[in-house]
Amino acid sequence: MSVRRGSASGTGLALRASGTGLALSGALLLTAPVASAYCRTTTCDPMSPSQGCTIDAEGCETTGIPLYWSGGCTSYSVADDGSKLHGISYDEVQALANKAVAQWMAAKCPGGGNPDLNAQSTGPAECRDSGFNLDSGNVNLTVLRDDDWFYSSDGETLALTTTTYDTRDGHLLDADIEINSQFAELTTGDDGVVDDLESILTHEFGHFFGLAHVNDDAPTMSTSHKPGDTHKRSLDIDDIDGICATYPPKPTGSASDACDAEPRNGFDEDCLPDEEDPSDDPNEDSSSSGGAGDSGGAGNPGNPGDPDANPDPAAPEATNDDGGCAISGAPRRIGTGSAAIALLAGLAAYARRRRTIAKPALKHFDAR
Repeated sequence: MSVRRGSASGTGLALRASGTGLALSGALLLTAPVASAYCRTTTCDPMSPSQGCTIDAEGCETTGIPLYWSGGCTSYSVADDGSKLHGISYDEVQALANKAVAQWMAAKCPGGGNPDLNAQSTGPAECRDSGFNLDSGNVNLTVLRDDDWFYSSDGETLALTTTTYDTRDGHLLDADIEINSQFAELTTGDDGVVDDLESILTHEFGHFFGLAHVNDDAPTMSTSHKPGDTHKRSLDIDDIDGICATYPPKPTGSASDACDAEPRNGFDEDCLPDEEDPSDDPNEDSSSSGGAGDSGGAGNPGNPGDPDANPDPAAPEATNDDGGCAISGAPRRIGTGSAAIALLAGLAAYARRRRTIAKPALKHFDAR
């Protein structure tokens, strides 16, 4: 079974989209820190009245379980075609994605050490499809969409990060980053900067790791972004506090846990669920990719629970939150929101959530 854009199947699988700005993620707490200068994405959808979610004065969700990658272990892949529209090659996108990920992994935590976070590149992906397959291979995809931006006809959305997670413990299962190269004025390098791809990727990987937008202009996870600005390439102290709280450093001298970063059910560079695999067609040459396995991983001190437990069909129903990061003219603003989608009977413990970026006078990072 596969979960595709705009749909969710199952009772409990949550699909959440986050744009330029991560939502609460990390330790298994029923309430996120109230006085922190960072926000994390949680399993609670603030746009669904029935869930009784609360938002504090800083705009952070304070109910629900924060999202996190079990054991701080995950992987990411970049679509192999880059952006022909902007003349940006796969190698350039991959290099910028690596730099963005390294910013978060190498953060200097206030108490010493680095976040207990290990995100590994699995190389190029041949597919461009954002989604999560329940019973076949997956890929945590980063893709630039030159002519197939699905989320807004007016081109106001700059980027979208969609995460799939277990609603019972906040364990992230899949995350996909989509960049609106069709309408954004993407640039790389330090000259003639407009919509800086490195800044966008650094922000979106914040969502990828479980962080949410903050109501402050300085952090990378800020809700606003000015064209020509590159300061979000580097983390602010609030960003560092957030990633270190989500993935607390290991005690000095302790050995690192083994990290099997393979995506849930194995890596599939083609993004094809079993029923769509060309090898199933007798008229096609037999070829398949991906593999069996479980991303698993040992829980870290901030994230208790059993990360390898199978979804429980009797688990509570989950929701689907749409959102994103927006772009626009002068300084660009980022807002938050979410739209719930009921899940069908089968994904008892999953949810999906989206966040994007939009394009008005301020460039927005909207989280619906």
